[in-house]
Amino acid sequence: MSASSNHFKIGVFVLLAFGLFFCGLVAFGLMNLFVPSTRFETYVDSSIEGLSIGSPVKFRGVKVGKVTRIEFADKRYAAGGSGLVLITFDVEEEYAPFSDDLENEVQKEIDKGLRARVTSQGITGTSYLSLDYLNPKDHAPMPITWKPHHFYIPSAKSQLSQMISSLEKSLRKIENLPLDKIGTNLDELLIEVRYSNIKAQSFMDTLNESNLRESIENLGTITENLDSISQDLRTYPSHFFLGPPPAPSKSLPPAKK
Repeated sequence: MSASSNHFKIGVFVLLAFGLFFCGLVAFGLMNLFVPSTRFETYVDSSIEGLSIGSPVKFRGVKVGKVTRIEFADKRYAAGGSGLVLITFDVEEEYAPFSDDLENEVQKEIDKGLRARVTSQGITGTSYLSLDYLNPKDHAPMPITWKPHHFYIPSAKSQLSQMISSLEKSLRKIENLPLDKIGTNLDELLIEVRYSNIKAQSFMDTLNESNLRESIENLGTITENLDSISQDLRTYPSHFFLGPPPAPSKSLPPAKK
């Protein structure tokens, strides 16, 4: 009798524990269901690896909502571009950076550069949807030919996609370089440098010690002559332009009385 009573108590305890756990899950889910939020959507033309339903939506690093649906755009819209991924997400009204006039406000923010893009969380392999302001000229909105069911925020390429794209552009530029022509020009330049070096060496070889001494002596003589001319110019400047004055005439004898 005692054993049966203990088993009964254990069973009641387990049932109560499961009941409380179930009620907690329901309450938590209901709380999320009744959180006021606004639904948005965006379209991505690249990989969304790591993003899934329930992934957080962050505005400048602050969680403001979550991803609610991921599918291909052509499954929802007949004119949807092939390969475009449609991401639907909710933003809690408490954190939404918009005013009450949501439709016009969203368009104003888009004009300022508000974009959505998939961002990796590092080594975890997961991703989240980031909302942030980018340069609208560098990240023009994707043209669409259908009317979105929810408020539309244009997407921007992920940082990883931008890095890969930049790397591919750099590789294409390297492939287009005329490497053969560059190599030929370098060879010609090396030949000219070597030839100039040989000529300079030959000139230095012709300058022996006696020639150098004679050139130095001649340079000294020229310097002395220039000093003499300069001294004369300072003392008798008219001599330099008019020449030396005529010799003085002999004085006449005095007249006889």
